[in-house]
Amino acid sequence: MKERADKYMCQFSYLAKQTGYNNAAQIVAFKWRLPKSLVLKIMTRPEGTPTNIKDWMNAAILFDESYKQAREYGRTWDKDNGRKPQRSFRKKEEVAIKRISEVDRKEYMAKGLCFQCGRSSHRVQDCLDATKREEKKKEEPKKLSKEERFTKI
Repeated sequence: MKERADKYMCQFSYLAKQTGYNNAAQIVAFKWRLPKSLVLKIMTRPEGTPTNIKDWMNAAILFDESYKQAREYGRTWDKDNGRKPQRSFRKKEEVAIKRISEVDRKEYMAKGLCFQCGRSSHRVQDCLDATKREEKKKEEPKKLSKEERFTKI
């Protein structure tokens, strides 16, 4: 049964009236066309197995509707169908570069101030702040080659 349960119920009830089968035969024919999972849900429900064809039809519609709702809810909730979404690449962060305006640059040169830290008595090449930054960069471990990684094991 690929279509909706209510359409199947209409077709089945129309054909059942034409054949004139008794209640037990209609239940057997009805169960034969339903999916096995739906039949098992109806047979193992807490109220017990239905005894007449009307109860079977009502239970089938109820379970079919709840299944379709859960499936639709899952479809809207999980757009990737359980797969991990493909990560997008992060945009490069813009780095704020400290630039000195033309007026400030002339003023720094006239006073003999460092362009890096703004203090006097040294130049950018001899700035202590720049050497501290370089030391931090040097502290990062170098990447090992395949051979070096293998020998460390």
